[in-house]
Amino acid sequence: MKPLLKNWLFRNNKFVITYCNTALFFVGKSCVVLLLIFFPCKVFAQNLVPNYSFEVYDTCPDNIGQIERALPWQAAGNTPDYFNSCSITPTYGVPAAAGGFQYAHTGIAYAGIVGSYFMGVQREYIQVKLSDTLLSNECYMVSFYVNLMNRSVYASNNLAIAMTDTSFVFSGFGVYSLSNNISKFDNLILADTVNWVEIKGIYTALGNECFISIGNFKDDIETDTLPYNPWPSGTYNGTYYLIDDVSVIPIDSIPGGMSANAGNDMTILGGDSVFIGQEITNLNCDWYIGTTLIADSISGIFVSPTVNTTYIVEQNLCGIITYDTVTVFVSGVGINESDWSKKINIYPNPNTGEFALELNGGGNTRWSIIITDIQGRVILNELSDNSSLKLKPVAENGVYIVHITNVATNETVIRKLIIQK
Repeated sequence: MKPLLKNWLFRNNKFVITYCNTALFFVGKSCVVLLLIFFPCKVFAQNLVPNYSFEVYDTCPDNIGQIERALPWQAAGNTPDYFNSCSITPTYGVPAAAGGFQYAHTGIAYAGIVGSYFMGVQREYIQVKLSDTLLSNECYMVSFYVNLMNRSVYASNNLAIAMTDTSFVFSGFGVYSLSNNISKFDNLILADTVNWVEIKGIYTALGNECFISIGNFKDDIETDTLPYNPWPSGTYNGTYYLIDDVSVIPIDSIPGGMSANAGNDMTILGGDSVFIGQEITNLNCDWYIGTTLIADSISGIFVSPTVNTTYIVEQNLCGIITYDTVTVFVSGVGINESDWSKKINIYPNPNTGEFALELNGGGNTRWSIIITDIQGRVILNELSDNSSLKLKPVAENGVYIVHITNVATNETVIRKLIIQK
C-alpha cells in the first residue's frame, strides 16, 4: 500500500494537505484501480515558516555571517552564521563547527547567533518573512530549538522569537528591543550544550504580522547570565546559540486541536516536588484542587503534595475551554498505585457515557464509588458489594474523577474518566 492520493482540505481560507491510500488490483492482463478510503488520513499542521530547518540553500557556507545562503532567511542584526554539512570549510560544517560539535536537531543544517557578548553590548538576529500574514485575534503555536555552543564562556536567558509587521535591519553594538516575543517557559537560562532545548509558546496575533525574528531583545541589565565554560577551554566571551526547526503554526490547523494536558499520573516520595502540566509560554491555564484555585494563567506548576492529590487544569486557548487532570501519588500514603492498577479497571475509557467498573478487591469487599466533574460537583455516589458493575450513563462530554474506596480499609484509588460522544 503506497500513499498515492494527495487531497486538499480547505480550512479557514487556507489549504492543508492530507494523504490517503489507494490500492491497485491486477485482474488478468487488465489493471483495475480501486480507490479505498482509509480514515483517519494524515493531516499535517501548517507551518508558516519557510525553510524552517535551514536545509534549503543556494551555496554552502564557507565564512562568517552567511545566513542569507539559507534561502530566504536574512541577517536582521550583525553577522549571524550558517552551518551545513555540505560545507568544505570545517568551521561551518555539521556536526563539526567552529564552536564545537553538534548534530542538527533535524536534517543537516542550522543557524548560529550571538545571544550576548561581554566585550561590548552586541546582539545578532535572524529574520524571515512568513508564507502568510497572521490574522487578528487568531492563536498560533510558535516554537524553535536552541543549543548552547560548546565553547561559550557564558549561558544566558532571553533568547526569543518575535513577530513584526515589517522587517528591520540592525547593526553595530546595542540591542534591538521588541516586546512581541516568546522566550523559554519561565525565561530560564539556556545552558544545555548536549541536547536541543525547545522554546515554545502561544502567540495571539494583533493582525498583519508577517515577519519573525530570533535573538535576544533585552539589554545586558535585563539578561541573566551563568558562567559556563571559563577560559581557556571557553573561547567565546559571551553566549552563542545554535538555532533549528522554527515553526509558526495556526492552532486551528493542528490535527485534533490542542486540548488541555496536565501530564501523566506519577508517584513521588514524601517531601519531594514534581512538575505537572506543560512548559508552554503564554498558555492560559488555571489549576485547581477540587474547587480551590491554586495557580492561574500558567501552563505548568511545581507541586509538593503530602497525600495522594488530583489536580485539575482548565485551559483557555483563544476562548476554547478544555480540562484535564493528573494525580500525584505520595509513596507510603494510601494505596500503592502499582498494586491498584491491577485491581481497578474502567472500561471502555474513553467512552460515550456508558461504562463499567471492575473491582477485584478479593473477599466480600464493599466499595464506595464517587464520580465528580472537574468543578467538584458529584455526578454519582453509591455503595456496591459487586466486583463488577455497570453504572448509569453520564450525560455530558468531559473529564470526570472517579474515587473508588475500599470501605473496610478506607483505601482509595483515583481514576480519570473521559466521556466523548
